[in-house]
Amino acid sequence: MLIDCETTAKYIRVPSSEKIGARYLSHQSNFLTMKQQLLVLALLALSNASISAQNCANFNLPAPLADSCHQAPLLCGNYLEGFCSTTAGLTPDQPGFTTNTIPDFGNNGWLRIAPCEDSIAIDFQVFDCQAGNELGFFLLSGDCDTMTLHSSISAQDGSVAQLTTGGLTPGEIYFLVVEGLNNAECKFQAHVVYGIGTASPGQPICNCTDAYVDGPDDLCPADIVQYTLVPGSCTITPGQAVGGNGIYCPPPDSICLGGGSQDSLVLHWTIPPFMNFLSDSINLLTITVQVDSNLLGIDTVLNGTVSAYWEIIDLTPKDSSVYCDCDPGCIPGFSPKDVQVHHDVEIIYCELNCVQNCCYYNGQAYCSPGIYIVEQTNCLTKKMVITANWVLPTADAGWGGVLTCVNTSVLLGGNSSSGPNYTCIWSGPGINPVVQFQPTLSVSMPGAYTLLVTNTSNGCTASANTFVMADFNIPSVVIPPVPKVCFGEIVALTAFGPSFSLYNWSNNMIGQQITFAALATTAYTVTVTNPFNGCTNTAVTTVQVQPLITTNLGPKTICEGQCIYIGGDELCPPGSGFYSVVASSYHGCDSIISLMINVTPNVVTNHGTVGTLTCDVTSISFLGNNYVQPGNYAVPDAIGCGEHQFVIDSDVSPPNMDLGQPQEICAGQTATLAVSPILPNVEYVWSNNSVGTQIEVSPTATATYTVIAQNHLNGCISSEQVTVSVNPSVDTDFGVIGTLTCNQQNRCLQKD
Repeated sequence: MLIDCETTAKYIRVPSSEKIGARYLSHQSNFLTMKQQLLVLALLALSNASISAQNCANFNLPAPLADSCHQAPLLCGNYLEGFCSTTAGLTPDQPGFTTNTIPDFGNNGWLRIAPCEDSIAIDFQVFDCQAGNELGFFLLSGDCDTMTLHSSISAQDGSVAQLTTGGLTPGEIYFLVVEGLNNAECKFQAHVVYGIGTASPGQPICNCTDAYVDGPDDLCPADIVQYTLVPGSCTITPGQAVGGNGIYCPPPDSICLGGGSQDSLVLHWTIPPFMNFLSDSINLLTITVQVDSNLLGIDTVLNGTVSAYWEIIDLTPKDSSVYCDCDPGCIPGFSPKDVQVHHDVEIIYCELNCVQNCCYYNGQAYCSPGIYIVEQTNCLTKKMVITANWVLPTADAGWGGVLTCVNTSVLLGGNSSSGPNYTCIWSGPGINPVVQFQPTLSVSMPGAYTLLVTNTSNGCTASANTFVMADFNIPSVVIPPVPKVCFGEIVALTAFGPSFSLYNWSNNMIGQQITFAALATTAYTVTVTNPFNGCTNTAVTTVQVQPLITTNLGPKTICEGQCIYIGGDELCPPGSGFYSVVASSYHGCDSIISLMINVTPNVVTNHGTVGTLTCDVTSISFLGNNYVQPGNYAVPDAIGCGEHQFVIDSDVSPPNMDLGQPQEICAGQTATLAVSPILPNVEYVWSNNSVGTQIEVSPTATATYTVIAQNHLNGCISSEQVTVSVNPSVDTDFGVIGTLTCNQQNRCLQKD
C-alpha cells in the first residue's frame, strides 16, 4: 500500500501513551500492512477517548507531573489544554543551568510541550492549596543537563496567571516546570491562550489505487515464472482540524510514524506452499519462482495467492511518555494474485492373463505387472497400470450323493467361482442341455459328472469330478390275523419285518407290536420304512369286533325326589345326568341301555301382590286364571316342579263423608254446604251440578241437596243429603218505640 507523501498530511496520529513507538514517514513511496492500518485506527479511537476524559474531576490525565526532568511527559496541545494536576508529593530536581536566572527548585514537577508558533501564552489557575498558597510556572529550553529560562510567572491560591514568551522555535520541545513556592502544595489547571494548537487532526480524504501483482495465474508443476509488484498510490486532501482552538499543531518529527530512514520499510513477498523462490524475496519488485516439481505425476488442482507486504522495522527507541495525536495518512491496499496449479494424470489400465501375456503402448511391450509412466509433460502425465490376473477359477462339483426312495435327485456343485466373469458347463448321464451351464445341477441318475469353470476375464479354466450312487432296497413286512373280539377288548397286533426298520400304524401308534382296546371292526395298516434309503412297504390286517348293543332312550324329565324304571330296575337319580344300565347281549357281550335324565328341582316362586280388586277392577287374571276374591294363593307349576305363591289385595271401600245437620234460613238468605272430611283423590258432584267440597245455595223454598263422591283410585262411589229449610218473611208494625236524642243515640230491639 503506497503513501504519496507529497500530497498527504505529514503525521499519522499515534498516542504514545499506549507505548506505540512512532516512525517518521519520508517523502518517498512507503508501504503499511493491513494489520498496521487496523492498529492505527484502534489507536485513533483510544486517543479520542482519552481527550474527552480530561477535566478537573480527573487529575493527572493523561499522565501526572514527572518528579524528574528526565521523566517529563510530552503533552501536545490538545492534551495540555485543561491539564489538571498538583504539586503535592513532589521532591526537588535541580539540573545544571547555563545562567543563574533560574531559582533553586523545591518541590517541582516537569512537563514537555511543543509550540507551533514563535510565541505562546498559557493561563494557569491555582486552587485548593493544602500547604502554602502560591505556585510558580517556568518555561525552559535545552536538555535536562543544560537549560535556559525563557519565561516565568507565579499565581496564588484562587487566582489566574498568564505565562507568555516569544522567540521560540516552532516544533521544538520545551520544558514546563511547576514549582510549589515555599513548598506549597496546590492544584492547578492550564488553558492555552495562543501559540499552541489544541485541536485534533482531521481525517484526510483519500483517493487510492491499490498495488497489485502481475504475472501468470495458470501453472503446471516445475514451471518457472516471474511476478512483478505494480505499486499503488494515493491522492490525499488533508482534513480540517477538529475541536479545541481549531489549530492542529504537529508534534516533533521524531514522535509520529513517518519519520526515520527508508531502510525501516522492508518489502516481503509471499507465495503458496507449492512454490519455491529461485530469487531473493525481500526488497525486490520482481521475483522468480518455480512450481514444486514433486507434483509431477500427481493428479491435482491447487489454489493459492502470490502477494507482498511491507514490514516496518523500527530503528529508534520508543518514548513511553509522549501524548500526541498524529495526523492520519492514506494507505493504499494490496491486491494479491490468485494462482492455480494443475496437473492431470491419465491412467491406462491393462491386465496380463492366461490369454494376453504383454501390454503395448506406442509399440513398446510391457510384460510385467507395475505402474509405468509412458508419457509426461509439466501439465500431463500418462501412466499405464498393469495388473496380472493368472488366478485359476475354483471348480467344486460337490461330494456327489446317493439316490434313494426319498432323495430322488441329488444337487451337485459347491464353492465354485461365480459371478458375471465366470461360466460353468456340466457333463454326465442324463443332463438336460437347458440347465448344464448352471453352477449347481440337480441330477436323478447315478454315474460320474464333470464340472468345467472358465474365467472369461482371463481365459483360465478349472474342472472337478464327482459320483452319484443309488439305493432303492424295499423292506418286507407281514401281520398275522387275530380272532373276533368283543367291544372294548384289548387286542395285540404284531408286524414281522426287518428289525432296523421304522413301523408306523394307521392308528398313529409306533413299533412292531401295538396293544389297544378294540371299539369297532377296523382294518389296521402298518407302514415299514428303511431309515437308510427311505423306501417303504405296507401290510394290512382287519380286527373284527362283536358290536356293542347300545340302546339310547330319549331324555326324561322328572321332579326332584321322583323315580323311574329302566329294564325292570327302579332308578332314583339324585340329580340330572346321563345314566346307563349294563345287560348281557345275545352273543355274550355287554349291552348298554342309556338315557339322559333331567331332574328338575322343586322351586317355590313368590310373586308377591299381583293385583288389587276395586270397584272398577272386579277380577284379576294371573297364570291363565281369573280371581274375583282377595286372598293368599299357592298354585302348582303347570310345566315344572314346585308352586307359584302370590297375593291378591282388595280396595272397595267407598269414600265416607258428612254434610252436617239440616240448615234453616230465611227467605233470601244463603246457606253454606260443606263436605267433611275432605279426602284426597275424591271428586264431589252436587245435585245442582256444582263440583267441589263446598257450595253456597239460596233456595226460595225448603230443598234437599245431594252430593255424590267418587274415589278415582278405586272407582267406588258414596252419596249424602242435607236439607235447607226456608222460613217465609213476616212484617210486624211496632209503632214508635223510642226517640233517639243527643243523650240517647241508640235503641235496642229484642226479639220475643
